[in-house]
Amino acid sequence: MWAMNGNDWLERKLHQAPAAIPDDGFTERVMGALPGRRPRATLRSWIILAAAVVAFLVGYFFLHVADGVVIALQVFLSEPFSPVSVTALSILAVVLGMVVWGTVALARDEM
Repeated sequence: MWAMNGNDWLERKLHQAPAAIPDDGFTERVMGALPGRRPRATLRSWIILAAAVVAFLVGYFFLHVADGVVIALQVFLSEPFSPVSVTALSILAVVLGMVVWGTVALARDEM
């Protein structure tokens, strides 16, 4: 078993190692040759979030998804893993996942 104490030979070697290795400006040249940061993809995030919100609103108001979700939950609780309940719950999970993902993407882009 390796002992982690002040007498460990590897710990001593690491503490004695030089802080930086001279590279004659190689690091600066490489960093200078790299492309700049890409602009943030806020438009894409807004489009994803808007699509998720529109999908939610269409499903809720025009397709009466709220009634379907309640029925699907009742069916799922009485008959787990039936095709109707699994389909409805999968669609709900996808829409909610899109909303959460869009919100997180927007919050991350604003940082």
